[in-house]
Amino acid sequence: MVYERLEKCLICGKAEFRNKLVVEDKSVSRESFAIQQCEACGFQFTNPRPDAAHIGRYYESDEYVSHNSGAAGVINQAYRLARFFTVRRKVALLNKRAPRKGQLFDYGCGTGHFLAAAKTNGWQVAGWEPNARARQEATERAGQPIGTASLTSLESGSFDAITLWHV
Repeated sequence: MVYERLEKCLICGKAEFRNKLVVEDKSVSRESFAIQQCEACGFQFTNPRPDAAHIGRYYESDEYVSHNSGAAGVINQAYRLARFFTVRRKVALLNKRAPRKGQLFDYGCGTGHFLAAAKTNGWQVAGWEPNARARQEATERAGQPIGTASLTSLESGSFDAITLWHV
């Protein structure tokens, strides 16, 4: 695996980080990853992280629960139960942070559960998902096509809120 180390925060550009925690990828690689936090703005991120050419392998597995609503097993059942509650909390958080319901873009939308809940709650939704299987399910769930274009191709100011859950 090829990793890249971030030397500056992607949000504020500062270079002072502290270690927050170490997490294990229990569903695909079994690797451990360090989560760091920017001392200036509080942004938390994986560092080092797989580089752009290799990150996709973590999301292509049939066992990756965010891309497979029908996956069997105890962990997947627990995830689906937790998702039932957390999706609603995420929509409530979105409504609190962006009280004017407008255009929402969910980057890495998985199977589209959050998009569908936000749409039901009055948001006009769009999403991006690289995994073809998850993208198809999200398209069906959200009732509209989910894109594959990169974030850099989006027009500046075209969304009222952008979310990145599990990215």
